[in-house]
Amino acid sequence: MGAPNWTYNETQTLLNMLSTGQTCRNIAAALRRSKNSVIGRINRLGLCRPAPPIRIKAPRPTPQLARGRKQKPMRAVAPAPAPSPPKKLIPEPPIKGRLGAGNAVRSLEPGQCRFPIGDPVKPDFRFCCRPCEGESVYCPEHSAAAFTPKRGPT
Repeated sequence: MGAPNWTYNETQTLLNMLSTGQTCRNIAAALRRSKNSVIGRINRLGLCRPAPPIRIKAPRPTPQLARGRKQKPMRAVAPAPAPSPPKKLIPEPPIKGRLGAGNAVRSLEPGQCRFPIGDPVKPDFRFCCRPCEGESVYCPEHSAAAFTPKRGPT
């Protein structure tokens, strides 16, 4: 069977101790209840538990060398190379045969690049329409932008 119900005095003691910053473990010991019982009562009352105290670790002492021994020089580590900025596609001037927003993808001719340029809801939306390479649906430039090479195991 479960623990007996909380009395008014126990609830008041819980609230008083909680307001003074006591931990749930200390409150439970004072009320002769389990810590989980105290936590459950706090949650049912809609109160917040006190945050646990922050423990700051003391810095480790530097190791001392035995007499007569020399310290090894530290190896210099080369900094990691900065990642290259991503290649940006620069909008090109319109080429004859480019399709606008009013045309659907299916109206493109076979062998024309289907890479969308711009926002489909804006009037300047269009498809690239440059010649495709092989079985791809994109021109070489847009194919490189759309597909990334597989990475090796890391």
